[in-house]
Amino acid sequence: MKREIQDGQWRTARLRCDDLAHGISFGKQRWKNLTPPDASAQIESALAKVNTLARAISTDQRELSEEMRSKLLGVCHDIFIRLADAAGRMQQVVEGRGHD
Repeated sequence: MKREIQDGQWRTARLRCDDLAHGISFGKQRWKNLTPPDASAQIESALAKVNTLARAISTDQRELSEEMRSKLLGVCHDIFIRLADAAGRMQQVVEGRGHD
């Protein structure tokens, strides 16, 4: 998704947003019993950002300035960090090292 935004491939970026939103939503339900509350909040935040990003890139892309593209890339980075943090916390629970 980030690469597509960098390259201005908006249609593909939008499809990747949809795929990511689906994956996050599915994983959130599938693994909710193993998800600590703080990780759950990270997942919710990431999903909200993916939905916002999808709406932003659904507009007329000619209206997106370089500054806006840079902001969108920052949002992508934030999504990845939040998901990686949540995945790490969930892995701790699976390995029996998590906090209840």
